[in-house]
Amino acid sequence: MDLKAAIIEVARLMAISARTAPKTRGIDDIEIVLLEGEEELNRLADKMEEIGRETDRKFFIRDSKNVRQS
Repeated sequence: MDLKAAIIEVARLMAISARTAPKTRGIDDIEIVLLEGEEELNRLADKMEEIGRETDRKFFIRDSKNVRQS
């Protein structure tokens, strides 16, 4: 198994863990998405930055930079 395949497998296992973790009042309201590739990560970072500017939540802008560097 190559490194990329191993990382994707770990991400899938983490998604399963999040899905099966206890939720508030038993309501399953999370959405899990596995992003691959620079283009998808940049679209996410762009949206995070947009939300940060529209809502004045600076942590979205900060975290968008982290996504771009990942």
